[in-house]
Amino acid sequence: MNKKDLEIAKQKILDRIKNSDNFAILVSDPDEDAIGSGLAMEEILVQLGKQVKLFSSFEVDQYKYLPHNSRFIIKDITTIDYSDFKTLIVLDAGEIYRLYNQVKHPEQFVFPPDTFVINIDHHPDNPLFGSIDYVPSSIASSAGELLYDIFKDEIDITKTIATNLLAAIIGDTGCFRYSNTSPHTLNVASKLISYKAQHRMIINKVYYDHNFTIVKKTINVLQNIEIKTISKYTFAYVVLDNEKETVEQMRHEILRSIKEINFYIVLKRKGEKRTKISFRSKDTAISKIAELLGGGGHPESAGVIVDFPPDVALEKIEELLRTHKLKKFTY
Repeated sequence: MNKKDLEIAKQKILDRIKNSDNFAILVSDPDEDAIGSGLAMEEILVQLGKQVKLFSSFEVDQYKYLPHNSRFIIKDITTIDYSDFKTLIVLDAGEIYRLYNQVKHPEQFVFPPDTFVINIDHHPDNPLFGSIDYVPSSIASSAGELLYDIFKDEIDITKTIATNLLAAIIGDTGCFRYSNTSPHTLNVASKLISYKAQHRMIINKVYYDHNFTIVKKTINVLQNIEIKTISKYTFAYVVLDNEKETVEQMRHEILRSIKEINFYIVLKRKGEKRTKISFRSKDTAISKIAELLGGGGHPESAGVIVDFPPDVALEKIEELLRTHKLKKFTY
């Protein structure tokens, strides 16, 4: 959506909020952007005098450092009675399947036909599933940045709203290191810090708050890293066979730091025949491979869940790398 389309969508969102009184907010599988944006959106609606419930299909205890985290209702969003709500706001979801556990619900979920959906997302490949869509076609760091753009002149930006929005931006830009960091992103972050956003607390919690158990697990994961060169691309990959295993921020930082690679891949087994694939890149637009497998994301951060085990998933990735040319980033 171009700038003119976004301005039209913004006004439609503000009008819809003004004329509605009962909202549900849904956020994608959790990261700082999804959780911070959801919490900020909930406080914005409360400030505007609206009734609102904030839902996540996933546990969010990892983000309890964020203000008002306890307001999340942990509930499988495929079981919600959407007739209870006048308007549904979906945040940071490049696809609807990002809102629920696909292992538990492999069948595709769709909202009931009469559900009015406001879709606010920064992934340019978003399929525009909303009644109102706010999805920039140009670079945008996060859903948090978009919420600031929509509501900055409509509300009082409190310390807690500012903190949650800044956490969203810091999380999705890798603390302003990724290519989705624009001059506008830095300007928004500056404004949020001027509103007393807890910048140092966010940095400490995201990057320097790993318990010893996680450190030991990270060491075990790193011992299993493999590096391959296929066509012109050198990549690292690691397979997580434990369905409950996670790749913490620290592990991402270490994997990304490997000098010799263009990108890295984490393949996480989800049951016997499914794999969650996460791509992170240093200099190559890896989202193309995710898209070809049925997923999507950003040029340097993308993902997909596929219906085959990790070894087969890796073979398919290698085949795609042999047959497709990927763009390089320019700095």
